[in-house]
Amino acid sequence: MCPGCVEEGDGFVVEQASFTVVPPTTAGRKSNPRAPTEPTEPLSELAFVVVWLLLLAFHGLCAAYLLAMAMLYFFMENPLMAYYTNLLALPEHRYFRLFGILVGMLGALHGLQLVLHLLWSIKARTPAVFPRAAMTLRVVKFFQGLKKTKTRPVESTSSRSRSSISSISAFTTAGLQDMLSVEGNHFALVFLVRKAVEAGAQIVQCHRYSTLIGRVWINHAYAAMVVVNCWVTPLLDYLMLASDSRATKKASTRNVVKEIAAVSIRERTICVTVDTLMAMMACLVLPLAIFVPYVQVFDASWYGFPMEILYGDVSFPNLIRENQALFALTFVDAVTKLVPHLSILFGMASISLILELHSPRSFRRRGRIVSAGTSLVVAQGKPRDSKALTGTVSKRGGSKPVVGLTFLRRVGAPLCFVAAGAAILGLHLHAAHLANRADSKTMAMCLQGLRPWFAENVSCSVLEYSCHSHGVLTPPGDALDHLQSDAVTAIVFEHCTEFEMPPSILRFRNLLGLELWNVSIAKWGEDAALNARLHPDMIYLVMVYTNMTEMPQGLLTIPLPPLLGDIEISITNLTVIPDELAVAWSNVRLVYLEHTPLEAFPTALFKIPSLSVSLLDDGLETIPDDLFTTVSLLDEYLEVCFSYNPIKELPSSIREGLLINYLSIDHTELTELPAWVDDVGQWINLGGCLVCNDTDPKVPGIAGCTDWGWDPMVDGRYPLALVAPLREIN
Repeated sequence: MCPGCVEEGDGFVVEQASFTVVPPTTAGRKSNPRAPTEPTEPLSELAFVVVWLLLLAFHGLCAAYLLAMAMLYFFMENPLMAYYTNLLALPEHRYFRLFGILVGMLGALHGLQLVLHLLWSIKARTPAVFPRAAMTLRVVKFFQGLKKTKTRPVESTSSRSRSSISSISAFTTAGLQDMLSVEGNHFALVFLVRKAVEAGAQIVQCHRYSTLIGRVWINHAYAAMVVVNCWVTPLLDYLMLASDSRATKKASTRNVVKEIAAVSIRERTICVTVDTLMAMMACLVLPLAIFVPYVQVFDASWYGFPMEILYGDVSFPNLIRENQALFALTFVDAVTKLVPHLSILFGMASISLILELHSPRSFRRRGRIVSAGTSLVVAQGKPRDSKALTGTVSKRGGSKPVVGLTFLRRVGAPLCFVAAGAAILGLHLHAAHLANRADSKTMAMCLQGLRPWFAENVSCSVLEYSCHSHGVLTPPGDALDHLQSDAVTAIVFEHCTEFEMPPSILRFRNLLGLELWNVSIAKWGEDAALNARLHPDMIYLVMVYTNMTEMPQGLLTIPLPPLLGDIEISITNLTVIPDELAVAWSNVRLVYLEHTPLEAFPTALFKIPSLSVSLLDDGLETIPDDLFTTVSLLDEYLEVCFSYNPIKELPSSIREGLLINYLSIDHTELTELPAWVDDVGQWINLGGCLVCNDTDPKVPGIAGCTDWGWDPMVDGRYPLALVAPLREIN
């Protein structure tokens, strides 16, 4: 080992001069970066182990969460998840793979730190951390060595560049450690700036939660966390400021050698740990509370959720809105989600430096004697006097404080944090007050409330308006005018004998879905038509037990909402589907028209890009022979259902390249099957079909003749048996 060097507990050999405590000078500011500040006292064995365990736990939790989120972002881009992913955002406005890469990089950094700490602990055979400070010092000395390397009398361009790079690199590495170390000159300023940015990002996310999430306890918890974060931050900074003041005061007395040990690092350790823990609560606990229940019910075998969620009045809108709050949908949303995680990473870097610089084992290795009353600082084999020690503490505390920064830290920043917390609390309480003052009739039809911060009226996410309960034949034109327009996401109109669509439907810009149940449509004209500009997020329309002799004009007026891809109609008295529907419904991806006495085959439904078409129990006797050759526009269908229709033959041929994955022709009057059914992709349901009555039926291997005896009125594609109990008249 080199003369004048000592061996660290982590196995690194560092020059003894690096331990020297020197008074501040102006010369050091000219070019050479300052070595890391000498630790004042070690942590106790118990404190070290506790903080070390917390550090590993924090890194492990963050790595697991962030890497899982990164995988989830990529999983959502799986084609089999396209339906659900498109509910969150359109492909042209979605950057899930990019966000997944960024989140994965953060998770990998946490995982790398965890592995390094564990490896160094195994190497040292005791709890230890990766020696970031020692490594940084090595890098600094390496670049300084490059700068001092002898060069020719005429300095070349490459040597000048190398000298500049070495200076910049040395300054950067030392400066980074100075900002991360709790004893660094810039730590307090960096801490305040970091917390301000983190609080701003959390405020943005808290407001987003208030507009998307209806579960009250989640909004209460998030608002409470943000308020506590804003109010605790000045307190943490005050504790660190008080610690600096006490250290400077004690170092100025005659008893400096005895009292300098009291300048403890524990207060800053506690502050940084508490701050990191609060950030993790908001970044990890609440998102997991939202997402885990959906993971538990998700069926990975068919990439879907149970029917109870998909057709629940509240559960389906919540599925969409809550996951919109969880995933990053825009760049601003992504930044405000990543900032707190970056803050956590910086906080844990500071904790790691605390453990490295204040390890009891490192102090014992250096021959440092620490007692309750005295602390001897050895520098190059000679004890320093009180002036040197005073200089060190003054340098850390700041011997020449800048008036503006002092005012900012003592007055400006605390006031801003306290005011921000008070504003958030006030907005949250205002939203809660609006929700609590709603009249009983409004709350009776509100199945899911919301508490957006800047609402002026009662906010209701899911509405169920029953004409029978209100004693009216149709909703009055102003029936929904007193509701917060941007809060409504789903509306159910039910039990109306002379239903007229209220024009107030045009007010609800964030409407996701509309359902009509047991209504007789008297009027649904262009003045209340669904509109692409006014309903840009609408995705589904359901009409069940609906009396209408023709398709309402409100569903044929162009342009319909661009995301309206799911239209389900069951049990109506429609007899004809107009051809103009093919133009108006040009964005529909799933259409069910069941239990409808059609007089003609609805070819318009095969001129739209619908992946799933169900014509179950519609009284159809014939299917156009050119349906799958010239009428159909698609190259692939997920499902085509002709079940419970008295059809006697299928089209004789289909277009080359057209794929039907699931074909349901059970309980029909088919006596033979065309050759193209052999090319069906996944399954053919023939149960109850005449072709299965033969002793040796000639059916494809993927076809099933089992007749389960199910009732089409109960077990159609639209789940009448599931939804009907929710619509009973009370």
